[in-house]
Amino acid sequence: MADYGLRVSKPGYDVLTDADKYMVFSSKFDDAFKARYSGSTTLTISDGGTANTSYTHSYNAIPAFLAYYKDPTDNKYLMCAGNENSWWILSSTDILCTAKVDSSNIYFYGRNDSGSQQTINIYFHLFYEAGGNI
Repeated sequence: MADYGLRVSKPGYDVLTDADKYMVFSSKFDDAFKARYSGSTTLTISDGGTANTSYTHSYNAIPAFLAYYKDPTDNKYLMCAGNENSWWILSSTDILCTAKVDSSNIYFYGRNDSGSQQTINIYFHLFYEAGGNI
């Protein structure tokens, strides 16, 4: 395997050794998403509370995105779930983050049940397809 980014294999195939035709995704594919913008933000959340913020991208289209955060209680990186109504999915941790995107903004929502006020660092990437199409 060449030394490049990400690969995802089809079920039953080895992502490390099987040919590209057995991959669902490879960052070396010409039509792989390309990062259009990468950024970060923070949320300070009181114990037992929620908070939200947003970033304006103004692409006039809904881009694909990836958002994750660093849990300050254990220093682990976790994915932000799909929307602000997904709290029940993430009930195994005290600090939760969800995100959603529309044609002008990416929105971040946080919840804190850790026992004290927490500030979380959120990192995000907005993607477009090769050729500049969102």
